[in-house]
Amino acid sequence: MRRRGWRLLIWLVVAAAVCAACGSTAGRRRLVAGNQPGRIGGRANAALAEQSVAGAGEQAAAPAGEATAGAATGSSGSQSTSAAGAQGRAAGVGGTATRANASQPGAGAKSEILLGSIGTSSGIIGESTAIIPAATRAWASTVNERGGLNGHPVRVLYADTGADPGRAQALVTRMDQQDHVLAFISLYSVTETPVIASYLDAHRIPAIGAPGGDASEDTSTMIFDPQQGADAGVSWGALLAVTSQSDKRKVAILYCSEAASCSNQDKRIKEFAPKAGVQVVSELQISIAQPDYTAAVIAARNAGADVVCVLADSASIIRVAQSAHRQGWSPIVSGTYTINNQAMVRANPADTEGMLGFSATAPYASSPLLADYRAAMERFAPGEELGGYGATAWVQDKLWERIAPALGDNPTRDGILAALYALRRETLGGLIPPVTFPQGPHGNVNLCGVPIKVSGGKITAPQGDKFVCAPGWAPL
Repeated sequence: MRRRGWRLLIWLVVAAAVCAACGSTAGRRRLVAGNQPGRIGGRANAALAEQSVAGAGEQAAAPAGEATAGAATGSSGSQSTSAAGAQGRAAGVGGTATRANASQPGAGAKSEILLGSIGTSSGIIGESTAIIPAATRAWASTVNERGGLNGHPVRVLYADTGADPGRAQALVTRMDQQDHVLAFISLYSVTETPVIASYLDAHRIPAIGAPGGDASEDTSTMIFDPQQGADAGVSWGALLAVTSQSDKRKVAILYCSEAASCSNQDKRIKEFAPKAGVQVVSELQISIAQPDYTAAVIAARNAGADVVCVLADSASIIRVAQSAHRQGWSPIVSGTYTINNQAMVRANPADTEGMLGFSATAPYASSPLLADYRAAMERFAPGEELGGYGATAWVQDKLWERIAPALGDNPTRDGILAALYALRRETLGGLIPPVTFPQGPHGNVNLCGVPIKVSGGKITAPQGDKFVCAPGWAPL
């Protein structure tokens, strides 16, 4: 027994020495990882699967859905990881982290900025939107490696709603009232956006960035999206993608049944079409779960269309083109920002050749303005996809860098709002057209984008980084 006791004592001394050595680099590792001691809600997919880097005295959060000490139950009934205790440990303080007051260890260190990011990263919709949190992780790691936002380390908590509005309501409430996030960053919600927007508006919580998935983004007073919104902006984008790159003007619209934004954009495109010199000759609702769209393309061809505008995800757009080609018909297949996706590069070039779309920012695949995005993804999110959704999230996140100097040593929600309202014709160095956020809804602050074309199996920008805008639009 005595010998075993001595062996145990020696082992403990060695373990303590190893832990002490680890602790000397833990701060930097945590700073670079920069964004998730905990994830909240839902089942994680590849874009959210990594656990946090745990330093001395910290505990890495278990994957969402596993029972942990202090786990909370969301509205869907599945357990989600409690981040509050992990936040306190990561910040070097005890208990629950409060809004922007959990200081990093070290003399003169500024308070941590804790942000929330919520949306759908699983299921059919998540196949498209999961690249948004991947891009935000890369952005946060890049910013933290440079010393944070105006000296404030940044951390982001992610919550997968599973496209469930009820779960979204529970999670956004929890991130505000229990996790005490300062604000929200790069929402990746679609069908659940209305309940999230309603909560943010009611509690005056700013959110910088949204995917263009629901018109409630445009009517919200608290969602600040520097790119084209889901209502008028995306709808104009679908038209301008065609009129700026083709002389074809007879359009058939195929719009998805899964998201309200699809039917809304169908309505808006028909409303705007006469102003763009476009004739909508037919429209048909489709499902993104359909394996084939033969009936839809035959109806479009019989209506005299020379353009098929598909308001759906990238995979559905490709299947529409395949269905048309099997009928011996080769119309122009167009879409919105969903054309701006790696799926178009992976597909058979014969299926995607000539597709027309619209990038909400400088094109991610070719623009030198987004070289930092491509480099950050390669470094901090290797194996994750690039794409339009990810690039727009990166640009949205750049707004945080722009307003950071105005936030001071103790960032507040009111300070964030004041800094955003103070921007005048902001271009973020050419990443967006001139944008100004008015008091109230922000849906029409940007009705512009960059035309893109799929050519030779690549996403190209025939007009470079030039923005094309809706007729009559002018910056505020």
